[in-house]
Amino acid sequence: MGTALAFPFEMDTVVALSGVRLVATHYGLHNSIAGVGIALGNLSVGALVGATVV
Repeated sequence: MGTALAFPFEMDTVVALSGVRLVATHYGLHNSIAGVGIALGNLSVGALVGATVV
């Protein structure tokens, strides 16, 4: 639900910050950075859950 609400604003922000030049490249970079952040978050939470389960 949060992603569906944030997506229009996210896309508009990427377009505005790219200066309407190489929009797809900027959007791909944004998705790559977001993907790394998501992966690191999942690994961190998994490590914490794994450490608490004995």
